[in-house]
Amino acid sequence: MGVCNLWTVLEPVKKQKSLSQLSGQTVAIDLGGLVVQSFKASQQSTVSDTFMMMRVLFYRILNLLKLGIKPLFVLDGSAPLIKAENLLKRQLQQGHSPSKSTERLKFKTCQEKCLPLLDALGIPYISSTGEAEKLCAILNNSQVVDACMTDDSDSFLYGAQTVYRNYEHNKDTTIKVYNMKDVEEKLKLNRRDLVAYALLAGCDYNETGVQGLGQTKSCTLIQDLKKSHPDVLERIQSWRQDSHLKALQKNVEELREFKKEKHCSSCLHLGSKSIHIQKGCEVCHTANDCTTDNTVLCQCPWHHLHNQTLPFATELGIRVKALRDDKFPDPRIIDEFLNDDVNSGVQDIKWKVPNWRDLKSVFQLHFRKNPDDFLKQVITAVVYMSLHGILPLSTIKPIKIEKSCQDNFKACYQTQWSIQDDGWPNESAENNTIKTEKCLLRSKFPLIVEDFEKEQEEKQKQKSSEKKKKSQIKKDPQQMTMNKFFPTRKRLNFDSSSTSKRKKIDDTS
Repeated sequence: MGVCNLWTVLEPVKKQKSLSQLSGQTVAIDLGGLVVQSFKASQQSTVSDTFMMMRVLFYRILNLLKLGIKPLFVLDGSAPLIKAENLLKRQLQQGHSPSKSTERLKFKTCQEKCLPLLDALGIPYISSTGEAEKLCAILNNSQVVDACMTDDSDSFLYGAQTVYRNYEHNKDTTIKVYNMKDVEEKLKLNRRDLVAYALLAGCDYNETGVQGLGQTKSCTLIQDLKKSHPDVLERIQSWRQDSHLKALQKNVEELREFKKEKHCSSCLHLGSKSIHIQKGCEVCHTANDCTTDNTVLCQCPWHHLHNQTLPFATELGIRVKALRDDKFPDPRIIDEFLNDDVNSGVQDIKWKVPNWRDLKSVFQLHFRKNPDDFLKQVITAVVYMSLHGILPLSTIKPIKIEKSCQDNFKACYQTQWSIQDDGWPNESAENNTIKTEKCLLRSKFPLIVEDFEKEQEEKQKQKSSEKKKKSQIKKDPQQMTMNKFFPTRKRLNFDSSSTSKRKKIDDTS
């Protein structure tokens, strides 16, 4: 869930980008999010969770690598203790026996199944001590990675600056992009404001939030408080101890028991309208009747209390509901979101050449096809990893360019490659021949492209010269034509009258 309805709040700053626009970026990916997506997909089909999970992971990694995006996967660790309490409550509500363990055993098992595939593909990964999206956000905030890829909205509360969500496997799909800079500039919300929103509207660590309070009221309160308080979260944290708010709350309670005297419907001052018509109004300074200008406030005891509490009415109403929870505002939730003291364990992130032998073992264990059926796809990934600079360029060697072609409306060369790494089968020209984008191949291997283009130009010149020769032969007057060799004769055209006479003779006979 993340934070209740936060994606809706952030909708005005959402952007759409093509995945190809992210080329060259390093992206921290929440592996648990992919596991959840694959589980949902497997429920709609007859395949097992493990098969769908491995398939989704494999194809999405290949797609990212082909586009030049460097994935760094982050695994979930133990759930924070405060989240464990909510997990226990949820288990009881669903009728399951409660477990005190904070280890998410199912997710942990699934993530461990993914590790051999990541190792075989040469993709780096790290384990979080807690939530994966928290470590993704910390890596992004510390500029170790360019962005986070997760569907959990609480990544912004953990400090993420750029978040990509709703990634689905397509050749060049669009993805939703959210930048914290846009949130601050357009929505006037900072990280601490979002933590305050989570306390009010609800999050993974307090799913209900303040009872009866939703997205709209929470946002309204935060924007109201920002007008007079630079730190909204600090203001909410002071609700239980603030003496001024306590005094105002007493005024509200007094107003409920206070009997309001009659007030004029015209000027809103003490006294009925009929009395004002006869005797005038002291506040309006009239001898008879009164003015409709009610900008001068009534100074009666009821209005005196009412005018003191009116600017704080929204805050006081929500404060009463919030403080019914003895733990509100729970300092553990605030600390979980704002405490960045997590050791990422990242020193030197490296992407390695995929190991075909290890990949074959993974395919045989989890996939339902012959491992060799995946060879061409993996070779394509290795070639593009090298062309995009994820791997050393020396990893690959172009053998020859066969022809020009297109792939997904992009100009390409059909090129035969050799993988310069032990253990890679290079004997199959069919598997090693892939469509390679022209601009990439030209930038990294200009000589082979120049040779191919020269060869194509020569072929074109040869074709054009042959056409010229043929046209010259046709125009030569001394050249004998077929009609001269085989003269044609006109077909006899019988007269219609003779035909009719012949028919009559046949009939009489």
